[in-house]
Amino acid sequence: MSANFASIQAEYDDAQDIIEAQKSEISSLTKDLKAAIDDSMAIKEKLAEAEETVAKLTSEVKALEEQQSEAKSQIETLSKQVESQVFSFKLPQWKVLLKRLFRLENWRSWRVRKTR
Repeated sequence: MSANFASIQAEYDDAQDIIEAQKSEISSLTKDLKAAIDDSMAIKEKLAEAEETVAKLTSEVKALEEQQSEAKSQIETLSKQVESQVFSFKLPQWKVLLKRLFRLENWRSWRVRKTR
């Protein structure tokens, strides 16, 4: 019976060693899992912050695009106003020049008639 007992004791010792090894492995895996979860939570927080930043920047871009559109519209309006003012300013000058040219042509034609 003592040989039987020694065999059972050896099996029990082997089982205890296996259990201790598995406990150690479980402990190690638990620590690794906890670290992975902590890393995932940190990444999730960074992702949420990045999403907020992207949303804020998208809103700012839309506002800037609207301002750009308004500025383009104002530029077009002002350009048309400037063109009309330049045209209205030049028109009287052209009239004066045409009158002078007409007088010059009349004078030349009168002079040519007089010299003949």
